[in-house]
Amino acid sequence: MSTIKRLSGDYYVKTLQSDSSITLESSTINLLGNLNVFGNASYTSVANAAVYDNYITLNEGFPQTSDPNFDAGIIINRGSFSNVALRWSELNQRWQITDDGVIYRNILASTTGTSALEAVEDDGAPALGGNLNVKNFSIGSTIGAPVRINSSNVAITISDNPAPTVSGTISFNAQLPGGGGSGLYVTNTDSINTELITKTKAIVYSLIF
Repeated sequence: MSTIKRLSGDYYVKTLQSDSSITLESSTINLLGNLNVFGNASYTSVANAAVYDNYITLNEGFPQTSDPNFDAGIIINRGSFSNVALRWSELNQRWQITDDGVIYRNILASTTGTSALEAVEDDGAPALGGNLNVKNFSIGSTIGAPVRINSSNVAITISDNPAPTVSGTISFNAQLPGGGGSGLYVTNTDSINTELITKTKAIVYSLIF
């Protein structure tokens, strides 16, 4: 049998000791109204939390008339391992990520609207997890320094299509080598799809001529 308690004013429940608690035990607790929690901490222990809203506001209590002076973000507790986090840095005015809980690296959102992510800064040793497709864009240096490929081997995949003629550039591509040739073809302002010869073939030509 249900019990209904009607009141004409506020209803206040208080324990006699400040460290005592009030427990509500039921399979379902329904609150028909707003829920305000006043305290230093609030904890929810659930296996899977579902949030109805499509936006979550952090730092809601910060005065709307004040300038922001501290960071805000999401931290993942990893137990005995270092925490990871995503935060907004007011000092740097950038979104930042960390994989060790100590060093944060900037994330730059695109200002041109052509892509979702423009750059991840300060990575001294970036690595790719797959093939790099530049999609008709160039790899270059904005400070005028040469672009270096530091590797013991450089491979160019064989293609039947000649390198395109692009003004102000020298293009290379690999094709099946001609007799004694290198298989490396060059296209520039003077030559179109011309095969570079090997040292052996150059010696043969010098003996003939």
